[in-house]
Amino acid sequence: MIPKRRSNPGFLLLSLILSGIFFYPVILSDKTFFFRDIHAWFYPMKYFLSSAFRAGHIPFWCPGYFCGAPFMSDFQSGVFYPLSLIFGIFPFPAAFNIYVIVHFVMGFCFFYLFLSEIGLSRESALITSVSYAYGGCMLSSINTLNNLSALIWLPAVLWTFHRATVPGRKSGYFPSVLMLSISILSGAPQVFLMSSGILFFYAL
Repeated sequence: MIPKRRSNPGFLLLSLILSGIFFYPVILSDKTFFFRDIHAWFYPMKYFLSSAFRAGHIPFWCPGYFCGAPFMSDFQSGVFYPLSLIFGIFPFPAAFNIYVIVHFVMGFCFFYLFLSEIGLSRESALITSVSYAYGGCMLSSINTLNNLSALIWLPAVLWTFHRATVPGRKSGYFPSVLMLSISILSGAPQVFLMSSGILFFYAL
């Protein structure tokens, strides 16, 4: 039996409202995220990435690491991660705040779509999506942006994979492969391996 499609976009509006509630200090002021690894590693890294993108070039090398070090080949830099384009569009540090918040919005939406696809009620899908997007794992991952960037693609992988396995659907497995590829580019190989393992057991 093919699950009923849910076209009501209300979950997207709820996701935007929740992100506003959780992150209003950085939305309505000049504040930003700084705790733990952010101020020592990810903030300066994304600032350099933003500067390079806005200057119109790909940052192969960073002269600010030690006496200079490769930047593009550093997995955590996320040079080729699609959502890193935010740093080339918006001025820093606004881009930094937008980058973080967008991942929570997308994480909520992907998880809701996955749960709806497997047949959960709208209310159950909404409540569970809130617990995923704004639970301890996701919130604590703000200070390690590569982990946060990768975590949101797990429900996207499960959602697209489930759609591909439903009889009568012709989407194929390409969307799942695409989501896994983006997860790799996010810069957290350990989260990618975890997502791949969960996908494997879900497929079984």
